[in-house]
Amino acid sequence: MALFDWNGTLIDDVRIVYKSVEEIFKTYGLKPPSVETYRNEIVANFMQFYSKYGIPEYATKEDLNKIRKRVLMEYWDSAKLHDNAVATIKELKRQGLKIRIVSGEVPEILEKRLKTFGIKYLFDVVKGGAWGHKEKALSETLKEFNLNPEQAFYVDDTFDGIGAAKNTGLATFGWTKGYHSLKLIKNAKPDFIISSMNELRNIILKNPR
Repeated sequence: MALFDWNGTLIDDVRIVYKSVEEIFKTYGLKPPSVETYRNEIVANFMQFYSKYGIPEYATKEDLNKIRKRVLMEYWDSAKLHDNAVATIKELKRQGLKIRIVSGEVPEILEKRLKTFGIKYLFDVVKGGAWGHKEKALSETLKEFNLNPEQAFYVDDTFDGIGAAKNTGLATFGWTKGYHSLKLIKNAKPDFIISSMNELRNIILKNPR
């Protein structure tokens, strides 16, 4: 079984999401950290990042997500899928693998994105809203389909996501063109580090799970 993260992994939306980061800081009268700082420091508990750089304590997750959603809607048409993402998923399906998304994205946004790209049919299961508890979401996905961790792998672009998958016992692919820098991806020690979907496809076809 192939498990994929969404944001930054299948969809190339880092720059667009960073625009929402800029808007959040602007809303509170603050200068935002650089995109490089963002990629090096954003974590699953994203409020830590915002607090560190001055976002006031009274700002809630809901407040920040409201700004994020508005900016994402404004730049909706700018986001693209990573090169060969669809072709790779189709090839894995041809090889008999079930394809699932386990993502921290807001379920409503994730569903809309998949419909916009016309690719929802490619995925057997789509699980959004896993921000901050991917280990639980991954474990539940395996249990739901009566699979052992050895029967699946997970592709993610963050230190946290890779760590959650490793704790679940999954084989891990660290994607370097997403939210976290190459340094953080290396620090997570995934089984494989990839910078193209073709690399993923070639590794899986040689080492089927």
